Amino acid sequence: NYCKYGSRNRLSLLEDTTKIRKEVTRKLKNYSVVTREPKKPCIKIVDIAGDLNEEKLTTCVVMQNGSILHHETDFRIKTIKKMKKTYMAIVECDPITFKKITDVGRLTIGWSVCRIYEHVGVFRCFQCGGFNHKAADCQVEVIPRY
Repeated sequence: NYCKYGSRNRLSLLEDTTKIRKEVTRKLKNYSVVTREPKKPCIKIVDIAGDLNEEKLTTCVVMQNGSILHHETDFRIKTIKKMKKTYMAIVECDPITFKKITDVGRLTIGWSVCRIYEHVGVFRCFQCGGFNHKAADCQVEVIPRY
């Protein structure tokens, strides 16, 4: 159940979660079962030629890639960063749009054809070097090396 980019298909994951939730609710009637809302998948768009703000980039992507995206899609730009010669953007979208975009592999923005990758944001603690928490929330006691 893995796509060609190595990530699980999020639609089947959602179906599996609802099946498990129904089964646990049926068997454990005295307990309330709460499922966390899944994170929306993110896409990293690289090789953006021009300096575009979030609004211009969103309209440009939706207008030029109409066969992939629709006006009703949940498509939100999280960050835009300048690289050496081009720009890079991190975009959050719904799972259906994510699957369509990753199947195509490229987006047209302006005059350039931009490559896309799956983006996974990972928290990194700079106090202990661990993952999945920040230094402000670090519970590890660091022993200084002298």
